[in-house]
Amino acid sequence: MCYDIEFESAALTIAAIVIVMVVIIPGIVTYFYYQEENELTITVKEKWIKRSDDSGDRYMVSDTNGNVYEITDLFFAWRWNSSDLYAYIDEGETYHIRTYGWRVPLFSWYPNIVEAHKVYNGTEGD
Repeated sequence: MCYDIEFESAALTIAAIVIVMVVIIPGIVTYFYYQEENELTITVKEKWIKRSDDSGDRYMVSDTNGNVYEITDLFFAWRWNSSDLYAYIDEGETYHIRTYGWRVPLFSWYPNIVEAHKVYNGTEGD
């Protein structure tokens, strides 16, 4: 009888640890990631598609200051048009952008461009 109680207690502990690791920690990281919102004006130096077998393609953009951004669909921002936004951005052009997130090299995270408006002669346009 004592064995069953110890086993149930261990099983509950393991279940709690799994829930924390799978649900709570990623939820907290995601929450703070999307709290970092920036608006800035950049001139696009280069854009490319980063191919990966395990996580799919990622649309990448770099600016003339050496910063790198990604363009991916965002569930929390309810945005599903990353390929359209990537196609809209041209190398050598200047854009006013809005981003979420920050650069975390350990996880290959980059600020994510969620909006981009082309700048014409110092005036923002579409």
